[in-house]
Amino acid sequence: MVLTRQWVRASAGVQGDRGALISAENGRRWHWSQLLSVTEGAACQLRSQGVGPGTAVAFSVLPSAEAVIAFMAALRAGATVVAIDPAAPSAVVKAALRAAAVGFAVCENLDGGNWGGLPGTSPAGLCALTDRFRPAGRPAVGLDESAPDDIAVVCFTSGTTGEPKAVPLTHAQVLTGCRSLLRAWEWTADDVLVSALPLSHVHGLLVAVAGSLTAGGTLVVRSRFDPELVSADIERYGASMFFAVPAMWWRLAEAGVLGRLRSLRLPVSGSAPLSPELFGRLRDELGQAPVERYGMTETMILTSNPVRGPRKPGSVGHPL
Repeated sequence: MVLTRQWVRASAGVQGDRGALISAENGRRWHWSQLLSVTEGAACQLRSQGVGPGTAVAFSVLPSAEAVIAFMAALRAGATVVAIDPAAPSAVVKAALRAAAVGFAVCENLDGGNWGGLPGTSPAGLCALTDRFRPAGRPAVGLDESAPDDIAVVCFTSGTTGEPKAVPLTHAQVLTGCRSLLRAWEWTADDVLVSALPLSHVHGLLVAVAGSLTAGGTLVVRSRFDPELVSADIERYGASMFFAVPAMWWRLAEAGVLGRLRSLRLPVSGSAPLSPELFGRLRDELGQAPVERYGMTETMILTSNPVRGPRKPGSVGHPL
């Protein structure tokens, strides 16, 4: 099984008009059938521009619903998504393009000087063009045909021990990582996840986005983290899940909005150590302790505290 076929399969079990993807900025909503249709159209548009199996697509974007559509479309077209931080210095971007042999770019600003004349588009532009290419009546030919061992995504390490290193992740690796989280976190199609995480790292792109798509759940995307806006999103959409790094949890606590997050069944903290002080404050104000977990770019999430059972401060839990 590969990622995109799993997403199509997951959507088949979702009943009614439950949203699959929601833009927190403007409230635009795509139900599962609409999301599959629009990403099919976007994948056809990419194919018409020469993007397909063997194409490495630079993905340098801010979080948005349109970016999620672009991500899905590139994978459905058979391409490899190369996640690059849109705020990265020019030298880092150019090194990433060389390392991954990028041939197309989906980015916020093609004229930014980093892309060296690469063909490409913006996430919003790709999304806007999809109606013209939307198939009428039957699915497009040649989509969702990647093999499990094909490279789905290339992410870059943080560079703690030197220059950031390119890490290729296959469809099978990402899907296995997502399925382990669905099992460990009891993640289902009934869950609503609000995410304001960057899409240039495993946490935001492969845990939040790919995880929600694999579960068949609802993903609400906000373009930047703001404590007031995110807490309002969690209330408005009745979110059951929220993933954050400790610095984000600290800002939510300092803004005095943790009490608005009590609808969450699963508050998750990771990517950095959570202090015992903040752990206790979250436990008291959320009404439950946060679930801490540990992962790596090379492996996705490796360990997690339990959903059912004691969540121990200072521990990243059990192996998955």
